[in-house]
Amino acid sequence: MLRQCGVLILGGLMIAATSCSSGADSGASSAAPASSVVSSTNGSSPEPSNTQSSNTQPSSTQLGGPETSVVATTVAVADPFVSETYADSSHWICRPDIDDVCDDSYPLSTVSADGTIIEQPYVVAPDEAPVDCFYVYPTTSEDSTVSSDLVAGGEIGATIGQFGRFNQACRMYAPMYRSVTLAGLFGGGGDVLAAWDQASEDVAEAWHHYMANDNGGRGVVLIGHSQGAGHLSRLLTTIDADPAQRSLLVGAYILGASITVPEDADVGGQLANIPLCRAVDQFGCVVTYASYMADAPPPQSALFGIPRNGLVPAAGKAGCVNPAAPSGGPAIVSSAFFAGPWVLADGSATIDTQFVDLPGLVSAECVTRGKFNYLEITVLADPADARADTLQLGEMLPAWGSHAADINLTAGSMLDMVTAQIAAYVDAAA
Repeated sequence: MLRQCGVLILGGLMIAATSCSSGADSGASSAAPASSVVSSTNGSSPEPSNTQSSNTQPSSTQLGGPETSVVATTVAVADPFVSETYADSSHWICRPDIDDVCDDSYPLSTVSADGTIIEQPYVVAPDEAPVDCFYVYPTTSEDSTVSSDLVAGGEIGATIGQFGRFNQACRMYAPMYRSVTLAGLFGGGGDVLAAWDQASEDVAEAWHHYMANDNGGRGVVLIGHSQGAGHLSRLLTTIDADPAQRSLLVGAYILGASITVPEDADVGGQLANIPLCRAVDQFGCVVTYASYMADAPPPQSALFGIPRNGLVPAAGKAGCVNPAAPSGGPAIVSSAFFAGPWVLADGSATIDTQFVDLPGLVSAECVTRGKFNYLEITVLADPADARADTLQLGEMLPAWGSHAADINLTAGSMLDMVTAQIAAYVDAAA
C-alpha cells in the first residue's frame, strides 16, 4: 500500500483521493520507446480505410441510431500500418500471442443473504473466440514524472481488477501507453494537457496497429475507465466517422467519464452515428456512466456526471446507461468486488476467490439530479441479511463519488451484456 500526493494506491488501483500539495515532483515526459510509425507504404501514418470489405452483410439489429453493417471477413479493414512501439509485444499488458495476466482465471464467489458462499464456474474463452476486447486502463502510474514510461507497474493490477474477467468472453488486448501519472494529475506541475494529448495519441497508435495487424475483420468491444475512458472517447470520434471501423464495434464501455448526448436523444452530440445502448443485446453502441451512492449524491463541485468533450465542458448532458437495465429504471446489478472479511457484517468471511458478488444487495439506476446525470447506487440493507451494509469502495472526496469502483459495481452485469452483444453480433454477421 502506497500513499502518493494524497492518493491511496492499493494493489495498483487508485482507491482514494485527498487534497494534494503543489510540491510533488511533476517532471517532464518520461523517456519511452519512440512512438514513430513504420508504414509498409510510405513511412507515414495512414488513417484506416473507409472502404468496407466486399463481403459485408447488413444488419438491422442496432437500435436508436443509423443502420450499421457487420463486416463478416477475416481481412483487415485498415491500411497497412506498423507501429514501431506496438510491434514490440513488451508494450502490451495483454495480447493473445503472449503469456500474460489475461490468460489467467479470476473466479468469483457469490455470498447470499444467509452468508452461504459458493464459488462460481470460470471458463476462459478459447483462442478462436469470435470477438476481441480492447482495454485502456485508468490513472495508475506511480512514476514521478507527468507522463509514465511504457514499463508496466500498477497498470497490471488495474488490468486484472477491471478487465481480467472479460477473458471469459473474448480475446484480450491491453496496450501500455504513456499515461498521465498520479503525480501529473495531482502534483500541480508540468504540462498536463500536452501529456494528455500524448497519451491519447499513444492509444490511437496502438489501436491503428491492432486494426492493421491483429483485427482481421473481427468485432471489438472497447473498455476503458477514467483516464482510459477519456482517451477511448476521443478514439470513438474517429471510429464514429469511419463506416468500416464502426461496423466492427460490438460495444464501447466508457466508464468514469462521459459521452455527451443531446438533452432529448441517445445519438448526436459527441458522436454523430454511435448511439447509447438501450437493450442488453444491442450492439454498435455505447455504455457510459459515472457512479455516486444514493446517500452521497454529487455536490455542485462534482467532477463526473456532467457533459464534457474530453477535458472541456460541453452542451447537452452526460450519457448514462445502466448495463443491468439499459432501457432505464432501477435494477439489481451483478458486481465483482475484491473479496475480504468485510463481506459479512461480523467480519468473519473467508473467501477463496479474488472477487465476490453479493446477489440482491446492490441496485443501480440512471438518474438526473440538477445538472448531473449519473448512475445512482443503492445498497438494499436488511438487518436480517448476514452481509455487510456498507460496501468497501475506497474513501474518496465527495466530488469523486464511487469513482474508484465504477467498474467493480456493475462488472458482472457488464460481462453479461458483453456476452449478449457478442452473440447478437455474431448472429448478424452469419
